[in-house]
Amino acid sequence: MRTLAVGDIHGCYHALRTLEVFVGFQPNDHIITLGDHIHRGPDSRSVIEWLIARQRNGRLTALRGNHECVFQAALTSALDRETWLGFGGDQILASYHVQGINQMPIEHLVFLQNGLKDFYENETHFCVHANAREDMTLKEQPDRMLFWKKFVDVKPHHS
Repeated sequence: MRTLAVGDIHGCYHALRTLEVFVGFQPNDHIITLGDHIHRGPDSRSVIEWLIARQRNGRLTALRGNHECVFQAALTSALDRETWLGFGGDQILASYHVQGINQMPIEHLVFLQNGLKDFYENETHFCVHANAREDMTLKEQPDRMLFWKKFVDVKPHHS
């Protein structure tokens, strides 16, 4: 079994499938997606369907990225929904052929709201979407670090 990390898919299903074929994903591979599954690209819907299917088979850990954070905020706030539309919400709605966020399939909304983790950690590695403070455990990390802070001038993590 291999553990493979894939970052920032951004609704690019064709690129995800090309990567899957090129790398030769196997059924027992553990795939870790590093967030930003949605927005920008033309086919967020197919990306989410692929992720749900892979997760159902038990070999996917999907992390939350800043784009999923903005999506989650848009689910409960009209003001955040306006921000979300300019942040890529219009592209995800187009991929679903719907006018509003609540018209997306319930299984997809549940996945984007509850099916994502903030980080992944095993005995030798950890994965996050953006960054992690070197002096804090992953559970203690502020959202700003995990989802927004760019990876520059990084010190080794204490683990």
